[in-house]
Amino acid sequence: MIAFDTLTLLADETNRRIFERVVADRSIRLVELVRKMDGAVDRASALERLHRLENVGLVEELASALPDFNAYVVTAKGLGWKRKLDEFCTL
Repeated sequence: MIAFDTLTLLADETNRRIFERVVADRSIRLVELVRKMDGAVDRASALERLHRLENVGLVEELASALPDFNAYVVTAKGLGWKRKLDEFCTL
């Protein structure tokens, strides 16, 4: 069921863009992510989407004293999914 949930989550263009931004940066703070998304998401929406990505194991949250400065890092599972997506897109 997790694979289906992950695929469904990544089928959404905004979720996929957020995931790919975390992968590209390897680690990114919430405030940086919102800025780099060029208005595609606000803080609350980005946070909700990051939590969904975290729930399926693609990213992990590294807490800080201030929530806006929490960092999100790609997990090993997330890197595996990124490779699968890249392979699928090159077919």
